[in-house]
Amino acid sequence: MRRVFSAVLLALSVAALAHAQAEFGDPRLKVLEDPVSVRFTGDAAKSGKAQMQQAIDIAALAKDWKILKSDDGRFELQTKKNGRHVLHVNVTYGDGFCEVHYIDSADMMYKEMADRGRNVRVIHRNYNVWVRELAEAIGRRIGEPVTISAPSVVASAPANNPNGNYYSRFDRRGDRGVPLAHTRVVPQPSGFAAIDDVDKVPVREAGKDVYRRYLTLAAPKAFAVAEDGSWKMVVKDPDAIAIALDYCQQRKMGCWLYAVDSNVVFNADPDKRISQFAQVPRANP
Repeated sequence: MRRVFSAVLLALSVAALAHAQAEFGDPRLKVLEDPVSVRFTGDAAKSGKAQMQQAIDIAALAKDWKILKSDDGRFELQTKKNGRHVLHVNVTYGDGFCEVHYIDSADMMYKEMADRGRNVRVIHRNYNVWVRELAEAIGRRIGEPVTISAPSVVASAPANNPNGNYYSRFDRRGDRGVPLAHTRVVPQPSGFAAIDDVDKVPVREAGKDVYRRYLTLAAPKAFAVAEDGSWKMVVKDPDAIAIALDYCQQRKMGCWLYAVDSNVVFNADPDKRISQFAQVPRANP
């Protein structure tokens, strides 16, 4: 009887392992938790925007996250784990809440894939662990009752970018109805294509679906394309141009602005394409 029981346990273990391996092709891969939301329900005076900013600042330092950029309502953070795993996130915040948004990563097995008829973004399971540790550290700094949550599954297309390269920090609560303008000089239309000519956009087919979505979303916005067919979409953000170009800088390959707001700025001549910050100086305040 004991042998039968042991055999059953072994079979179940093998089946569970096989399922884990089969689900995303590697048991280390999990659905990307994005965004991770931290919301406080206690004394509002202790979790205001200023307190949130301070808590994120201190928690980032405590958990070895480097602050790349900080402005009103947003931190851009990066960390390197075990000397090689790079995580790059935005933390948006306001009164009583913050959210950790994935930007990109290195050596974290990130990819998009089809799973049971849906498109999902997956990543090494430690990404979710490390981001939750950051979220928990923020919660401890505030010291009020807190709920930390994330969508169980985030579909990657068409509503969001299948590369995980959809970003907007101004569609969260507290930012609605604020008039926005680009912080960089907006390039002139190039005449390469009509803004709604999706066939001309040099991206993979999934990227064309994202571009169709881009056409419906609010300005300020920008869309960048890379020579490998990948893309970056940023919407409803004054820094849309800069964020798109920052993505290009990280790609280490040909990568250019394709569209800004309702104009195509991409050029058939590679020498006239926009890929550097110097080509789009800061706008006058």
